[in-house]
Amino acid sequence: MAVTSLMMFVESLQVNIKAAMKLDEGSCSRLTTLTETILDAVINKSLLNLFELLHLGTQSLLNKSLTLLLLPIVN
Repeated sequence: MAVTSLMMFVESLQVNIKAAMKLDEGSCSRLTTLTETILDAVINKSLLNLFELLHLGTQSLLNKSLTLLLLPIVN
């Protein structure tokens, strides 16, 4: 899930950088290397969706397993 969160953060950061560059063109020159690195990152939406589905599926499977394991103890 950390990878998914990081990729979503980078995507959000790209949007903010592009907006800042439109407002103040000088801001790009102050952080040129970092800005180029962030803007060059490719965020694959399909991959993000797959990661989220895997996480949700794993979480759901874990919840079901725990319920089945703990059910005999509770009764």
